[in-house]
Amino acid sequence: MNIRRHKAAPKRDSVSHKLSSGRSNTAMKKKIAEIIRKRDDFLITSHQNPDGDSIGSQIALALALERMGKKVSVINYHPIPTLYRPLPQSEKIRVSKDLERVYPVTFVLECSFIERTGLSGLERSYIINIDHHRKNTRFGHINWVSTKAAAVGEMIYHLIKLLRIELTTAMAYSIYTAIITDTGSFHYSNTSAGTFAICSELVKRGVNPAWIANVLFYSNQAEKIKTLGEVLSSLEMDSNGQIAWLTLPQESLHYHQPPENETEDYVIFPQSIKGVEVSLLFKEVAPNRYKVSLRSRGNIDVSEIAEKFGGGGHHNASGCLVEGDYLTVRETVLTQVKESLKKQKLPEP
Repeated sequence: MNIRRHKAAPKRDSVSHKLSSGRSNTAMKKKIAEIIRKRDDFLITSHQNPDGDSIGSQIALALALERMGKKVSVINYHPIPTLYRPLPQSEKIRVSKDLERVYPVTFVLECSFIERTGLSGLERSYIINIDHHRKNTRFGHINWVSTKAAAVGEMIYHLIKLLRIELTTAMAYSIYTAIITDTGSFHYSNTSAGTFAICSELVKRGVNPAWIANVLFYSNQAEKIKTLGEVLSSLEMDSNGQIAWLTLPQESLHYHQPPENETEDYVIFPQSIKGVEVSLLFKEVAPNRYKVSLRSRGNIDVSEIAEKFGGGGHHNASGCLVEGDYLTVRETVLTQVKESLKKQKLPEP
């Protein structure tokens, strides 16, 4: 079995390391704000297969920079999933595998290592890395990494406030989307009082929570639900009832053809079973290649499990790509999950 691992982070000058490790979040924000005020041409990008936090954060930052009269390009390697296209100003995000020019300053949002953007040529730009992943490789010239932030959307909110930019309704919708998706609809342990305080202001700025919920959770296509029915029938659990997993083979994807990148949330269904601490989805993306999504409750850090296979993510929500036949992949990943549970010394159900 082959395990994919990402490349080492590119080396940066000594100044960047001082900025990333020796200054507080406030000083980091001020430095970023200073660069924004001085420069006029920016690129904003994020990781491949963008999610709600990456998409919402990019749109909100782009709108803020434009209100300051800046020239802004938002480019991702993969298109926005259908799910997020109703968001205001989502059309700002363009898709390209190659950059048409060198951008003076590039914001890389919610991306733990630069290769995950999929874009080449970024190394010629001055990079501002804004993220909340614990294992961020600090690849930027400036690295603002706040692991206490529930979402990068929270960080963009604070940057916009520092810049004294009026928070528009479109910005508010984008930030709210970033937060609600990366907190698992406020279910994950990263949700704080500060998270709710921000969302309260976003609602005051015009966000309709019911509309967002309808877009994100009640706009599924029939093909997705048909596929879900088959996937749920694949449910398996360990003998202790603390681990549950689903399998999504390529045949089901080909037969029902659910919207691309909209099957990832299947992993949350086993998590709803009483006593389950870790749930997994083994999605076959190519012959002998599986995308493994992991979700957990409380103190179980699934990002540590994903990192063993070259992946990563958050404490309660992570993923990785693992190559090999299904049985080998499943047993190898489950072994790591069981080891993690042993360390936590969870009580028997």
